[in-house]
Amino acid sequence: PPLPRAAPRCLPKPEGAPRFGGLAHARGRALGADDQPRRAELPGEHGQQPEDQAQLALEARRDQFLVDGHYLTGTLHYQGEWYWSVERLDHLARRLEGLGLGGGPWPLDYGAAKRARLDRPAAAPETRLAFYFSFRSPYSYLALERAFALADHYGVALEMRPVLPMVMRGLTVPRAKRLYIVTDAAREARLHGVPFGTICDPVGVGVERCMALWPFAEKEGRLREWLLTAARGIWSQGVDVAGDAGLSRLAREAGLDWNRARRWLGDDQWRQRADANRQAMMDAGSWGVPAFQVGDTLFWGQDRLALVENALSAPLS
Repeated sequence: PPLPRAAPRCLPKPEGAPRFGGLAHARGRALGADDQPRRAELPGEHGQQPEDQAQLALEARRDQFLVDGHYLTGTLHYQGEWYWSVERLDHLARRLEGLGLGGGPWPLDYGAAKRARLDRPAAAPETRLAFYFSFRSPYSYLALERAFALADHYGVALEMRPVLPMVMRGLTVPRAKRLYIVTDAAREARLHGVPFGTICDPVGVGVERCMALWPFAEKEGRLREWLLTAARGIWSQGVDVAGDAGLSRLAREAGLDWNRARRWLGDDQWRQRADANRQAMMDAGSWGVPAFQVGDTLFWGQDRLALVENALSAPLS
């Protein structure tokens, strides 16, 4: 049966029953392996709803999902807290351990992909590491210092590629997503010891002004300092970069001459570069930031740095 239609019809019927988890797992394995004979067997073994009833059930669940405060599948909800994807199971495991459940530490290190070990030799001289970054992305901020540490250890230049945030590229972001991102980023910040929480959203003019100083900071050899200082100011100090008071303060903290820096605010040369970066990012296979590229391989998310490390330390083909 066609994938989009048969799978939802098979799963709703036993929801809440003890066998639902097993059926969902069997269905997922059959779909993932493209095992069409097994896919055809499952409805006969477990039954399925008529298509119209399955559609209504799915729509009702979607609506309840949004009311409950999330927007994605593959998400666990426990005692008021959401855990999206396998990369958040480490938080759930620590919470359950803290409650004295499970009889001891969880045996699987679900957070391993988040942490670069920094224990291997330098990368090959030809290796290049690109980082697609946005000032409005809290996850870009959370990855920034760790990305520089990764590049430093492996002796590669970190090619920073700025892009505009999704909402400034005409893409909509659901309210549930905005709320979850902030709470999830705070949780990840605590994990990595990154200051976070006093926020001044830079969307619009604030982002544009930070982007306008990018070429100047690069020209002055202070791009690293500018990115770290500006991102920290936005996401942990509540600095309003849309106004001169906040922007000048951060520029000076980054070691930039404000009297010279402010002349760049009317220069739109960064827009063409940001658009080229966006197109390169999408051509490589990602729609958003933070994203890392090593050669032709792209990694999305601040919780994939161990995979980026593997790519940096692998022999070039």
